[in-house]
Amino acid sequence: MLIVEVLSVSTEEEDRGNRWQHYQLIPSLMEYVLVSQTHPRVESYRRLPSGAWEYRDTTEGTTQLLSGATFDIATLYADLPAA
Repeated sequence: MLIVEVLSVSTEEEDRGNRWQHYQLIPSLMEYVLVSQTHPRVESYRRLPSGAWEYRDTTEGTTQLLSGATFDIATLYADLPAA
């Protein structure tokens, strides 16, 4: 139902491209989440009842997964080194 990818510079293009296209073919997949390692950003794709995908991009505040789990972006990235 859920796939979470922690992005890295070496795999980000694949995660957003071919891998995401293949994941969309999984009938039970309801949510695909991309988490940046380099800056505060959590993106998610959620399957709608129509079968289409809804995109959400969160860079501050909180984000909630379909499962109900909620993440505070500031807390999630609190130990990220300053750029």
